[in-house]
Amino acid sequence: MTAATTTRTRATASTTTTSTSNRFHWCILNATNLYVSDENTATTCTTITTTTTTNNSNSINTHNDSIIDNNSNTPTTTLNINQAVALNYRGTGGLEITSPKFGCADSWNDIVEVVKHIEIVVPGASLFAVGFSMGAGILLKHLGEEGPNARFKAAVAIAAPVDFLAVGNSLESSLKKRLMNFVMVSGVKLFMIHSFLKSPYADQLDVGKMWRARTLRQLEEASICKLHGYANSEDYYAQNSPRTVLPAIAVPTLIVNAEDDPVVSFKTLPVEDLKKNPRLYVAITKRGGHIGWGSGGLGAAAWTDAMAAHFMQACAPRSRL
Repeated sequence: MTAATTTRTRATASTTTTSTSNRFHWCILNATNLYVSDENTATTCTTITTTTTTNNSNSINTHNDSIIDNNSNTPTTTLNINQAVALNYRGTGGLEITSPKFGCADSWNDIVEVVKHIEIVVPGASLFAVGFSMGAGILLKHLGEEGPNARFKAAVAIAAPVDFLAVGNSLESSLKKRLMNFVMVSGVKLFMIHSFLKSPYADQLDVGKMWRARTLRQLEEASICKLHGYANSEDYYAQNSPRTVLPAIAVPTLIVNAEDDPVVSFKTLPVEDLKKNPRLYVAITKRGGHIGWGSGGLGAAAWTDAMAAHFMQACAPRSRL
């Protein structure tokens, strides 16, 4: 996988108690069952203390002397029980672009290579996955494409855009949404133009159209679609949307979204499709915005962190996760 790197994190687990506010009114959808609860009790969750080292190479073979011997490039020690690995998308984090690809919705194609590398470094490890926002959509797409061959024991998708076309349309559905879309695209296009103008592939972009883009859809058509070979934004959304592969997801997967999410509107969630797969669990909170869940009071932990930890623990009862 070119122009990508993994960040490996030494992690130790500790137990803390956080309190969730009763403003979190949530429901769990599992198959045809609907469970509703007011979450207002204290919960025990696992927190991770991390020290991170990163190698900005153009491959996923990141060197960390506690994991891989820098001379032999082979695993020399076993990782801790709780070990975090982060995927940096192509062209992000200041990484040089070395192929005509950029981190976007079709980055689900890269997850298989990352997983294979992890399994070489840590043979026999139980793998779990958590994705946020676009990353959550990418994770769901990967799980659906892999089906029963997916290597993860469980997964959590937070603020996930499940239907890309519906989310794209929603972001252009009102003046308020269009203003938010414009603000979002302004930051994204400055980041993308800065990255691509330094790459050997700058001549493949319509830079003028990118500068004039007022929506994410327009920006994607001027950049991602041209580079990655999509006919237009609709083709891009259709080929990468998780919605079409939801029935194929074969591992327990928790999807957490908020009713007041301004980016991934609750109305875009294909609830009936989600209900049809008994492996999917959907938690809908009344508040939370777009990845804005807290823990109540002045707590530093996110409510979704506790939910994700509990869910993965439930799916791996014999592990020390």
